[in-house]
Amino acid sequence: VWVTPSAGVAQVIAATLNFLFNIFNGFVITYSQMPSGWRWLNRASPTTWILYGQASMQLGDSNNPVNVPGADINQLPTVSAYVESYFG
Repeated sequence: VWVTPSAGVAQVIAATLNFLFNIFNGFVITYSQMPSGWRWLNRASPTTWILYGQASMQLGDSNNPVNVPGADINQLPTVSAYVESYFG
């Protein structure tokens, strides 16, 4: 609020940044599916690193098979391999 001329302007700027961070954090549009010109927004978003950290800590060392739609039932990837391939 101190940088902007009023609280209303600060709210508009904060809402815009929050919207951009949520769109480009890799949850709605994954990094591999983003257009190459927009990928820098993913790396600049603080929420990206929170989601990546939680996913890698909770799922990164799981060797359980995961049922991926369209995958061969005899060659199911592990959870850690799927997280690595999907989130990069």
